[in-house]
Amino acid sequence: MVKLSIFIILLAIHQAYSESTHKNEIPKYIHVCNRNLAPEQLNECVRRSILLLKPRLSRGIPQLSLPPCHPLYLPKVSFSQEQGPINLNSTYTNIKVYGLSDFELQSVKIDLKRDFFQLKMLFPELYMTADYLIAGQLLMLPLQGKGQSYGNYTEVETTATLHCERVLGLDKQEHFIIQDLSVDFTIGNAKWKFDGDNELCTVMNKFINDNWKLIIGEMRPAIQGAMAKIIGKITGKIFELYSIDKLLPE
Repeated sequence: MVKLSIFIILLAIHQAYSESTHKNEIPKYIHVCNRNLAPEQLNECVRRSILLLKPRLSRGIPQLSLPPCHPLYLPKVSFSQEQGPINLNSTYTNIKVYGLSDFELQSVKIDLKRDFFQLKMLFPELYMTADYLIAGQLLMLPLQGKGQSYGNYTEVETTATLHCERVLGLDKQEHFIIQDLSVDFTIGNAKWKFDGDNELCTVMNKFINDNWKLIIGEMRPAIQGAMAKIIGKITGKIFELYSIDKLLPE
């Protein structure tokens, strides 16, 4: 009886290990790139691999911990700007962003000697809905309100730059971890609409849409921080799940 119990325990451990190992295998529909390719070939290979995933991005890729991105749902994002002409605290909840899977991947740069990654993307059009809570002032205009908000952004160019480090994971394999992540962006045009108190929202909508470049410029650090947090969470999970040998085999 004792031997049978030990056998069952060992079998369970083996099964759990096998399932864990299988779970962390790169899905077959992902084209992996050999790390020994020439730099330009590696960059192009990874770029094509990402583009091949575009049809799957709308519904998400659970194996890569990528959430559905049509729309991308974010429970909450907060911005705080208390210097310069804008003194504003705003919180957005129940956020839905549409158009993220329709990106154009302009370039990929990888330097494995420095563990450096950079992606440049163009989003022709992004549309966002969210519940908002705003308090503060824009220039001399006091603002305070809550309700539903809508945003439309066109020609959004985004550059994400990652500096990584190699560590030994629990699987005894080398993994990347993110040491530094920065995001930069430009927006061709932006339009906002805030529902709520009619008189306040009419004034606020006109002011914001007339001065959107100033507002984006002042809030750029906060927006970059929010974008970096989202990208870092997704990329960090992929690096945690898959070793370097699986992501970029020799």
